Amino acid sequence: QFSTTVPRYLAEKGYKPEFGAREVRRVVEKEVEGPISDLIIEGKVNEGDSVEVRVSRQHLVFHRN
Repeated sequence: QFSTTVPRYLAEKGYKPEFGAREVRRVVEKEVEGPISDLIIEGKVNEGDSVEVRVSRQHLVFHRN
């Protein structure tokens, strides 16, 4: 689950007109997919869990629900 501020954060961080949507994809991979993958590998998130993602102090924060 994303808080309402996450899409704006990702769009602002990934906005590079010369690269188009590719840069947004890189930001999503680095800022969302990578950290969630780490949580799964570390056993902090299991199958069936949900993860809340929100922005705090210009960083994404992840909480298992």
